[in-house]
Amino acid sequence: MDASRMYGHPVFRCADLRASQPYLRQAITEHELRWGGGEVDVALFAMQARQLRLLLLRYGPEVEVEPLHFDDFSLVQVPLRGETEIDCDGQRQRLVPGQSALVCPRKRLRVLWSRGCEQLIIRVPNALLRHAAAGAGAWAGQSCAATRLPAPLTLVDGAASRTWNSLLGSIIDVAADRGTAAEAHPAWQDYHELGMAVFLHTLRGGDDRRGSAPPHPSCAPLPLGGGCARGDLAPAVERYVRARICAPIALEDLARAAGVSPRTLHLHWKRQYGVGPMAWLRNLRLDIARQRLRGLGDASITDVALECGFGHLGRFSAYYRERFGELPRETAAGRTRRAA
Repeated sequence: MDASRMYGHPVFRCADLRASQPYLRQAITEHELRWGGGEVDVALFAMQARQLRLLLLRYGPEVEVEPLHFDDFSLVQVPLRGETEIDCDGQRQRLVPGQSALVCPRKRLRVLWSRGCEQLIIRVPNALLRHAAAGAGAWAGQSCAATRLPAPLTLVDGAASRTWNSLLGSIIDVAADRGTAAEAHPAWQDYHELGMAVFLHTLRGGDDRRGSAPPHPSCAPLPLGGGCARGDLAPAVERYVRARICAPIALEDLARAAGVSPRTLHLHWKRQYGVGPMAWLRNLRLDIARQRLRGLGDASITDVALECGFGHLGRFSAYYRERFGELPRETAAGRTRRAA
C-alpha cells in the first residue's frame, strides 16, 4: 500500500535507540525494547485522524518490543518493509508486506521486528471497535452483546487485502489533508474510521477462525436483487450503487454485485462504456449529484457531495467541472434563479 504521505509528517529521527525511547513511549505506550546488531536509524512519522493515531516507524536493527500494558486501545500493524513476528496472548503470526494484523491483547504482547523493518502502526480506541461491533451485530440481527472486542489477533491478507489497503489509503489521505483546503467533512472522516473498524470486526481472526463472523455489509444480499447474466451486468451493478451511493465502494464490491471477477467486470465495462468501472462509478455519482443540485430542494453543496460519496469538496468540484463544464455552485445558483 502507499503510505508515502506519512513522510510529510516527521516527529523525530536519530541514531540512538535509548534517546528515542521517551518519544516512542509517549506516541504508543510504555514498553520494553531489546535490540540486536545493525545500524540504528530510528525515525517516527505521525498523523492524527479524528479518533485514530497513525504512526510510521522504523528502528534499523532487529528489535524485540514488549508493551507493558494496553489500557483502552488496540493496534493495527502493517509492515511496509521487512518482516514482523507477533506473539499475542499465545497466538503467533508472521507478517510480511501485503499483510496486516489487528492486535487486541488481553494479557501479553511481544513483537519482533526484522532488520530494516518499517511499519505503519495505527492506534485504535477500543471504544471505536466496540461501536463497530454493535453496528455489525445489529446489521446481522444479533444482540448488543456482540460489542466485545475482536479476537486477540486478527490477520488481514489474501482477498481482503485490496479492500483493506484501499480503506487505509483513504484514512491516510483524510488525515494528511486535515487543516488544508482539501480537508474532508468531519462526518466523512468519522465514516472512514468506523468503516475500517467494522471491516476488522467482520473478519475471522485468531481463535475465531473456525467460527462464523457476520458478513461485511458490502457482501450482503443486494436489496434489489443479486447478480446477473454476464451479458447484462449493468442493471445489478447500478442497483447496488444506487442503494448505497454515499458509502465507499471498491471494484471488488461492484464485481460481487455483478457476480463476476473484477477482471471480467473491468473488461466488460471498457467494451460497453469505454471507461473502467471506477470511472463509471464516479460519473454516476456526479450525475446523481447534478440531479440533486438542479432540484427544487435546499440541500447545500456539502450535503449533496457527502450524500453522493464525495468526501473531499475540492476534488468533487474539480470532477464536477470536468464533467459538466461548470462548478457545483453555478448549478445550485441556477436552481435558485428558477425557484425565484
